[in-house]
Amino acid sequence: MSTEFYARDFLNRPGHHRGAYVIASVDIDDDDVEPEKVCVDGELTISDCSRIVHVEFCATTPDELDNALHKARLLHRTVCDFVVALEAACAQVTARRAAASSSEQ
Repeated sequence: MSTEFYARDFLNRPGHHRGAYVIASVDIDDDDVEPEKVCVDGELTISDCSRIVHVEFCATTPDELDNALHKARLLHRTVCDFVVALEAACAQVTARRAAASSSEQ
């Protein structure tokens, strides 16, 4: 088995809940197998302190490989869209607080 990718990060900044993390890995399992049985083994684990989500991207056949990429790309798009929406919401809250603070003075 060869490791193609490995990443591990804590999700929160220091001083916040320490149990939140993300681990991602992609391996190619080609140990003593025929070329058509070589397997891509991808895993994504996300923890938010009290819950853990584990998503697998294991694939051997061309259809499974295509589906694993589809799943990863869909997650990527959804997370990117979520970040944009969260940034906008945080900006709105910050602007409202600033307006409320200046009107109190």
